[in-house]
Amino acid sequence: MTQEKINISIISHNQANIVKNLLRDLEKIENINEILITINTKEDIQELRKFKKFPINFITNKEVKGFGENHNYAFNSSTCDYFVIINPDVRIKKICFKNLIKYFNIDNTFLLSPKAVDESNHMQDNAREFPSLITPFLRKLNFLQKNKYNDSHDYNEVDWVSGMFMIMKSENFKNIGMFDSKFFMYYEDVDLCKRIKISGGKTLRINTQTVIHVGNHQSHKSFKFFYIHLKSMLYYHIKYLFK
Repeated sequence: MTQEKINISIISHNQANIVKNLLRDLEKIENINEILITINTKEDIQELRKFKKFPINFITNKEVKGFGENHNYAFNSSTCDYFVIINPDVRIKKICFKNLIKYFNIDNTFLLSPKAVDESNHMQDNAREFPSLITPFLRKLNFLQKNKYNDSHDYNEVDWVSGMFMIMKSENFKNIGMFDSKFFMYYEDVDLCKRIKISGGKTLRINTQTVIHVGNHQSHKSFKFFYIHLKSMLYYHIKYLFK
């Protein structure tokens, strides 16, 4: 029986130092076919070239591109059965791709994500309900319950999951239209899961598999990223205004 191909896509924004840590984690995992690393801004990647356990394809951009556009390009650069997106600031705690993939046997499952914890092992709410226009403000004021989905079950069917770690069947990712590259950053993960939901597909968070996610929350610290966040939020809500 031919082993199914799993490709992993990572985007580096001058983050080779933390991508290196992620690659060390991935070296311990079996069944990886290829890793595609997009160098979105010019940086020294000599340390990354030393990893030899699996093929690494470096994609170097001449200009900065958005999250969705970069992952779409990586997806189209190589064939695979399963396409995995991992952010550089993720560390692998407990992941077995063979066990993850089994959940695609649940009818109409399009997208999977593991449970995420922080460095202190506190649960993160990487799975949420679809947002309204006022959701970000309610979250800021702590009026919304975090970690709404109960992780005592093996998995939860959820509205959307964070793009920090996603795994999809390649045929489903292609058929759903991949990422909407009009989102430069933020909300592209919400949008993808929204289209999956509209099509009758399911997004699952798998609680038996765990990653550590640090996360910078740049939109909380920088006006530039706050503006990008706001722009993406408005585009998302206009897109689904009558849907």
